[in-house]
Amino acid sequence: MVQWGLGRDRHTAPVYFTQEGIAQAIERLRRLKEQLRSLSAQIRDEGDSFDEAEDEGMIKFSAIQLERATIEARIADLGAMLAQAEVIKPARATNAVTLGMPVRVVDLRTKRASTYLVVGPAEVDPDSGRISYLSPVGRALLGRPVGDVVVVDAPRGRGRLRIAGVGRSWLRRTPVQRREPRHRATRSGLPRRRVRRPLARSR
Repeated sequence: MVQWGLGRDRHTAPVYFTQEGIAQAIERLRRLKEQLRSLSAQIRDEGDSFDEAEDEGMIKFSAIQLERATIEARIADLGAMLAQAEVIKPARATNAVTLGMPVRVVDLRTKRASTYLVVGPAEVDPDSGRISYLSPVGRALLGRPVGDVVVVDAPRGRGRLRIAGVGRSWLRRTPVQRREPRHRATRSGLPRRRVRRPLARSR
């Protein structure tokens, strides 16, 4: 489900956010503006002393100006993304990968299971499994149903992932997939069968 964001122009490309992500972005923008006001006040209050200062003072003044310029650029970038924002509310019942909904996948080569949350570019956090819908994995997964095998063309090479499940309720009740047990092979190449010995009868 899509909700229109903060005054987005419908003729331009949207920037997708989850409900949690846009709240964090708005808070981050508020903190950046506070930092900018603080730095601007410092430059205004100490401007005369910086002008009369020697090399050490001028270096400090240049560092503060550079920090202010960096914060201004971050405010502009974040403000532009929020202006084009669309807030995504995941569907309550779906069998396909959607934005803002956890997805469990199994790497068919390594048999390892991973959990991802497909989000917008502004919410990416690889350490917590939040990947962009513009990334190779995100592009491959988005819109595909449970049970599908997707091919991912990543910088490290091509991989194949099976979509094992989507949704938070599924993740709570489904254990991580384990590797199949290995059996020793006989000379014929077939697994060795275990022979159960009869228990000794007590006299």
